[in-house]
Amino acid sequence: MAFKRSFAATIALVATFGWMRDADWTQSRWPWPLRMVEGIALSSTIVGLATTPIAAARFNQIPNFGLVANILSVPLMSAIIIPSAVLWAVLWPFGLEWIGLKLIDAAITWILTVADKVVYLPESLSHISSPTALVLPLLTLGCLWIVL
Repeated sequence: MAFKRSFAATIALVATFGWMRDADWTQSRWPWPLRMVEGIALSSTIVGLATTPIAAARFNQIPNFGLVANILSVPLMSAIIIPSAVLWAVLWPFGLEWIGLKLIDAAITWILTVADKVVYLPESLSHISSPTALVLPLLTLGCLWIVL
């Protein structure tokens, strides 16, 4: 299940951003902070569209506010958590690893709080019935045909 979703997300991102590069979509008029939000929103939308059919077929539900949660959480991963993990590793031999861990703890607490708030929003999940066994393979082949 996780492999299928990772494969679908990676293929969709590579195909979309490859197409955008070839179409020269790099000339955005927005300032860089808004371009960052735009990139996160676009990436999250692409990943959501690519992985939702797989998750829906497996779990019989579709998350409706995943994009909102990702926009509020994903920047923390690259801006705080990953650099703090490097800081933790560098400071660990000196007994100062707690500095990196405090930063990681604050960022993870934020992400978990966002997830907790979003999951309890009204209409946060849509429930669907199970598709037939042919739906997912046919959808996968169709999406691969489009990408290729």
